[in-house]
Amino acid sequence: MDFHNQSVTHKLTIAFSVLIAILIGVSVLSIRHLGAAQSEFQKFVSDEFSRGSLARDVRAAASARAIAARNLILLTGEEDIRAETVAVKAAHDRVQERMAMLKRALGESSETPAEERDLFEKLMKDEEHHIDFLESQLDLVAQLGVQLYAQHHIGKLDGDGDH
Repeated sequence: MDFHNQSVTHKLTIAFSVLIAILIGVSVLSIRHLGAAQSEFQKFVSDEFSRGSLARDVRAAASARAIAARNLILLTGEEDIRAETVAVKAAHDRVQERMAMLKRALGESSETPAEERDLFEKLMKDEEHHIDFLESQLDLVAQLGVQLYAQHHIGKLDGDGDH
């Protein structure tokens, strides 16, 4: 069967059939690559959202802890100090839990930028200082008792640094 001896109609039919086959092949490959790109993009967005959400949770928990620690220092009533001590411990536990979750999320993601990892390391170092302050305040409450702790801070608030 010689292609040159075919009728024009038959030649056009064969040419269009080949063209359609090529078009279908390119379309199938494009759809496969688009699906893979969509999957990668979805994973990236999911990782970014997850880390961002955890970072916001850490910030909110740290803020709650800071407020509770501030209140612990400012309060003078025994019941208030006891209640705020519990609040400080709960907020501290929440910060530690969220920091551990964020650390895992950063470790599990291969696409975490170096800036995010550096920022997390700075956050961890800063967190160590906050932990030291918090633990020293809670130790003071435990050692002095609520009443002496309150008197200790009343003296500081009045400007007397000897208490």
